Amino acid sequence: MDEDRLKPLDKLMEPAGINAAIARANLAKGTVKQKTLADHYGDISATRLPPMVPEDIRSHFDIARNLLLYSWFVWEFRPVAQLYAYVSLELALRTRVHLADDIDERDRPGLHGLLSLALERGWLDVTALSEYKLIDANQKAAFERWAAVSEDQQTALNWAPQVDPREYAAELARYMPFVRNDLAHGTAWTPGNPIGTLMTCRELIIQLFPGHVKSTPQSADA
Repeated sequence: MDEDRLKPLDKLMEPAGINAAIARANLAKGTVKQKTLADHYGDISATRLPPMVPEDIRSHFDIARNLLLYSWFVWEFRPVAQLYAYVSLELALRTRVHLADDIDERDRPGLHGLLSLALERGWLDVTALSEYKLIDANQKAAFERWAAVSEDQQTALNWAPQVDPREYAAELARYMPFVRNDLAHGTAWTPGNPIGTLMTCRELIIQLFPGHVKSTPQSADA
């Protein structure tokens, strides 16, 4: 069927139909309700980069934020927002490399090389990421539950392996460039949750520059 995917002029400000199927779960209150535009805006507002990050990086990252904001009306903006978030992270990494006097700027590795370099130099600490903390807390809780019913701690560890920060860092350096490249070269799927991508990129960018800002999400989409 020859269908024009351009949104009709008289429906520009209508939300994408799929947004009506998204629920917002308040983890603190234990309630579930339909996600609203105000909820969507609040999530994205929380991804703002602080002033200690160079202005050009903040400006570039705001493109990702605005694309994700307008995905409320155009669902297909979501993967583009993720792509821009990854590109903003690469820009931040290149800027950080430029500040290091002992690195030859003619050596311009890709995103994987930049992430690996930043991890090796100690510019990035994966254990400070919200995603890492959540996974680590869940695995520790799972281990405690299994240990309570098992006489063998190794059995409990087999059922609930603990997070190794070195393995997590290596996987992060592999996964992010893989997804970025997939998005850049054209893909019909949206990997993961875009707001999660923006939050992780934000936290990594902040670590590359002086100061530290913490953000703890209070709700989740289902």
